[in-house]
Amino acid sequence: MKIDFEQIKRYLEVFESSELPVINTVDIFKNLGYNARNKKDCQQVIFYLQLLKDQELIECVSDNDNDKENLGFSYTGNQEIIINILYFRLTILGHQSLESMNNSTIWDKIKNPINKLGIEGLKQIPSLAIKLFID
Repeated sequence: MKIDFEQIKRYLEVFESSELPVINTVDIFKNLGYNARNKKDCQQVIFYLQLLKDQELIECVSDNDNDKENLGFSYTGNQEIIINILYFRLTILGHQSLESMNNSTIWDKIKNPINKLGIEGLKQIPSLAIKLFID
């Protein structure tokens, strides 16, 4: 699946818009307009949540290491997706990245370099934004 940075921004906005410091799986699906019973929607959510977790933009709030690793998603033998309702929070890096993405002056200047860097560019958003102000 190809990474869409606008989708990443959309996911971060869903986390930030939560009235609580955490957001659960049900609300993530609902606020993104996805159906948890639709396999394609589930795969999309799993893909982007995993990317956000891998880049340390979100964190799964659980004492269970397995939940933290699989984000509450598992598969049956016939590839049906089972969703456990878990809570997630936006990390400081996630907040900083979204802040930079929401500033159109900054985002317009760093979007192309980020796209060239690929997924590793996600972690670089705040530092690239700061570099723009310094230069």
